[in-house]
Amino acid sequence: GLVPLGPDLVGLPYQGSTFPHKFPRWKYRDERGQVRYAVWKRERLACVEASGEGFFATPVIKFFGRQLRLNCKTPMTGEIRVEAVAITSWVRKRKTEEVIAGRSFEDCDPISGDHLAHTVTWKGQADLGHAENKPVYLRFKLRVAKLFSFTPIHG
Repeated sequence: GLVPLGPDLVGLPYQGSTFPHKFPRWKYRDERGQVRYAVWKRERLACVEASGEGFFATPVIKFFGRQLRLNCKTPMTGEIRVEAVAITSWVRKRKTEEVIAGRSFEDCDPISGDHLAHTVTWKGQADLGHAENKPVYLRFKLRVAKLFSFTPIHG
């Protein structure tokens, strides 16, 4: 139901009226009842937001890309950092995990600003450092930040 409204906006059409449903129909109702749009920036419909410090982790996923892109926004005082965790074994619902070497929060180059597709780097390296098609999960630390999406990419 989203409608493109130019190059950088999307809208959700809605219609409302101040008159009850069974109110007698008449042609002089001003602009009430006309279709309007709730408007958002394209690619920015929903987000995870931390107004202070925040943390979350993804479920375990098979990550098919070699790099990670974020759609995010922070003020100058905010930042996002990402840590990649490999699952080293998984036996009867018990998993053993470890942070991928060089892909910790401390190694992550802080991300700040307004980005639709920012490639995450760790000490300047964009490769996630995981074995292809192996289960991993991502941990995110946010400080005064909004994260709209993350996407694996082949790099």
